[in-house]
Amino acid sequence: KDYHRALQLISPSSPVRMVIIKGITESLFVRSQQEHHRGFHSAAILAFAQADSLAGFLESLLSIDVIPNPNDKETPSRCATTIFKLIGDIKSFLFHLVLPKSGIPSIDPQELLVSGDYITEQEPDKERQEEVDAPQEKEFMAEDKNVALPIKLKYLRDAKIFYDRALTILPNVAASVNSVLSGIVGNLAVNLFYQAQILRLIPVSEQKSEFSASQLEERAKSYLVKALEVNPSNPALWNALGIVVSPEKPDLRQHCFIKAVQLDMHNCYAWNNLGVLYLMHGKIEEAHTAFTNAQTLMADHTPARFGQTLATLLPS
Repeated sequence: KDYHRALQLISPSSPVRMVIIKGITESLFVRSQQEHHRGFHSAAILAFAQADSLAGFLESLLSIDVIPNPNDKETPSRCATTIFKLIGDIKSFLFHLVLPKSGIPSIDPQELLVSGDYITEQEPDKERQEEVDAPQEKEFMAEDKNVALPIKLKYLRDAKIFYDRALTILPNVAASVNSVLSGIVGNLAVNLFYQAQILRLIPVSEQKSEFSASQLEERAKSYLVKALEVNPSNPALWNALGIVVSPEKPDLRQHCFIKAVQLDMHNCYAWNNLGVLYLMHGKIEEAHTAFTNAQTLMADHTPARFGQTLATLLPS
């Protein structure tokens, strides 16, 4: 709402306008992640649709003549790399969401910016009560994989294009290149891994892929290893490597997740992934500890709560 009020006060031609719209887009993306972690699917998909719509609008505001100007801090060129990364992150996130039977809501970004009708705290509260009272009535509760997987694959492939664009212009952005580079490469690697998972679930005739699932997984690992060579103290990269490493190498996956939490004890996602790994290999007590740490950091993190419940039900 603060971003929206600021948007009303500036000229449509002001270079700050793009920065404000980027802030609104980021806020909606975070909101989608929060609702997903809480298990509120329709609120997550609505926030995602709004963020994705504004992300497309942001792309239209970026023109080639503003990108190579990294020295002017007042122009949109300064944040071109982060905008492309943001768009890639948003599109990749659809992989995690439950798609409603009606598809992703269509939203006009300019109408949204004029109205300021963003998803608010009040709207999901009502929706949450409906989900508790009658979850079977929610159309998004039963995702049609035959419809959802091709859509998610397309979004992942579109996301890769934006990650590639961000990496292309990165040398023109001077500050903190190592950190920015490793962040983009890490997210790109996870994106490739997600693509591989979908390819394994759909018929070969429908894949239309330049690379096989195995090749994508190998490329993902290669990207992460190279990124860690540049930035070995990045916990997100270690967590990502733990995700893409083959399940047949549990010791290596454990090492990656433990390394991630050693570097950042507040990494809820790494703690949750470590808990899942322990659970898969019958280490119930260790799983309890990992899931407890994840929930301590994010009390409404649904995967950690679900994992903790499974660990409680299984014999030690």
